Amino acid sequence: MDIQDIKQLRMEGFLPLKYDGYFRIRISSEAGKMTGEDIEHIAYISKEYGKGYVNFTTRLCVEIPWIKYENIEKVKEEIKNFNLLLLRPRHKFPSIISCGGKICTNGIIDTKDIGEKIFNKYKNCNLPGKIKIGIIGCPNNCLKVESEDLGIVGKRIPKIIEENCINCGLCVKSCRKNAISFSNTKLILNNSKCIDCGKCIEVCKFNGIIEEDIRVSIYVGGNILKLKDKKGRPSTLYSLEEAEKIIDRIIKYYKKHGKKKEKFNNMLDRLGMENLLKDLEGYI
Repeated sequence: MDIQDIKQLRMEGFLPLKYDGYFRIRISSEAGKMTGEDIEHIAYISKEYGKGYVNFTTRLCVEIPWIKYENIEKVKEEIKNFNLLLLRPRHKFPSIISCGGKICTNGIIDTKDIGEKIFNKYKNCNLPGKIKIGIIGCPNNCLKVESEDLGIVGKRIPKIIEENCINCGLCVKSCRKNAISFSNTKLILNNSKCIDCGKCIEVCKFNGIIEEDIRVSIYVGGNILKLKDKKGRPSTLYSLEEAEKIIDRIIKYYKKHGKKKEKFNNMLDRLGMENLLKDLEGYI
């Protein structure tokens, strides 16, 4: 096995370990989601051709190490038969991670559904390089979307109905950001402090605070995206339909302007955020 053999195997997704004759592979998930059948197949490959264990990458992929060189062709056949997606260096589609979404007690949006749609839409789009996308179901921000190239954050927008409020104070106690207070007997919501987590809506038993809408914020290169809405007003909140269009536009911008093997964040540094914002003007 010479250098060219190893180079070819690397291009096929078999990454050499520092121990001669051993390799590892990475199986992609759909935004962190795998079926039980997929997991059984991965476990079988690990037991049959590895050392019986797997590693999980920071991008929610499954890595199987300790594959012997002489077993590579067999592993290729198993992956094909099991219909698993083997990650290869030439694969240039969005790398997506997400939280539990609506199954979490704090979840506002279905992160898995959004992630799967993005994954399936762009998995064959052959981007210039890597673009990392993080999707979280609520403003608790467990994934720290500011560290992603693109981040989507679910938000639940509260609305005060004054005539229904009985001044019980449950909403005030539930707010961790101290965004709700009373002025005499009037309920006041401080929008500069409110993170739109929706906890006040959950605890109110009298519809004094109700859900006005489900929206998302979008982060690009660590900064919250602010665009003008249809009325020309600056906004950082978007409907799921608007978010889908914005993400599509950004990915197409990357595909058009990114250099070969250039990561999204490097392209953004080279061209400047202002040029991307110009491209997004009037898009929603």
